[in-house]
Amino acid sequence: MPQLPVSVNPEETRTVLVVGADGTLGRALAKACEQEGDTVLETTRRPPPSPTNRILLDLSQPKCFPEFSRPLDITFVCAGATKLAACEQNPIDTTRVNVDGTVALVQSLLATGSWIVFLSTNLVFDGSVSYRSANDLPCPTCEYGRQKASAEKQLLTLSPKVAVLRLSKVVDCGSEPFSSWFQALSNRESVEAFTDKVCAPLSIQSTVSLLLSLARKRAGGLFQASASHDLTYAEAAALLAQQAGAHPEQVLPVRGKDRGIPASFLPRHTTLEPSQRLIELGWTPPDPKVALLEGLEK
Repeated sequence: MPQLPVSVNPEETRTVLVVGADGTLGRALAKACEQEGDTVLETTRRPPPSPTNRILLDLSQPKCFPEFSRPLDITFVCAGATKLAACEQNPIDTTRVNVDGTVALVQSLLATGSWIVFLSTNLVFDGSVSYRSANDLPCPTCEYGRQKASAEKQLLTLSPKVAVLRLSKVVDCGSEPFSSWFQALSNRESVEAFTDKVCAPLSIQSTVSLLLSLARKRAGGLFQASASHDLTYAEAAALLAQQAGAHPEQVLPVRGKDRGIPASFLPRHTTLEPSQRLIELGWTPPDPKVALLEGLEK
């Protein structure tokens, strides 16, 4: 796992806000910050029990945002409407969350003195070219990518204390379809895997490490990270079959196009050119096979 150097000062106690702590990455970030000795506040859309360090926050309701009387050191914005189909079907409602509400929240948090990390996606690009540079103009073809690109543009104009980190697919032990595939293959069942869908996976472990290091540096601007190259989903399934001791013929290659998957959901490439400033921090794009298996570890 590519680890980044994290300079920890035991005398320093930070107050960290994780927006979207119900999500997998938000939950992992909150846990990692607590282990570093930070005071961690978490937001949720679900009514929290009391007493708790959780705060009720719905990005679609800016007028109901909580007021933070205490200074915040770092905020990780992990929340959002992330389902591609939902964004296509309900662009108005999801824009209210992914763009309008997110920008309004960051504006209010900057007033507390907080440094902001906003998580974005490789889908701000169309996937026609590999290793997209951070200097390339966004060219999304799906609604989710358009919303993220819009949010990025607005947030980066607000303050030098805003960092936008574009990530490729982040994998954890529950990530689908990989988790279900491994279970099925272990049970000697067959799985269908797309030959025309790709990912450049990052493990949740290395992603959290990257975010913690970025937070320590408190550098603003635009950053990118992905695996060193893409895997097709069929290649990923073949790797999982090998790990499960399954027969290679249990992986049935199919095309997403033939299963009715929209072309905008099937980019040819998802790799991003790593930001030079991340490389200077010690970030190395991982091998996608290593990252996939590491992310699926429980």
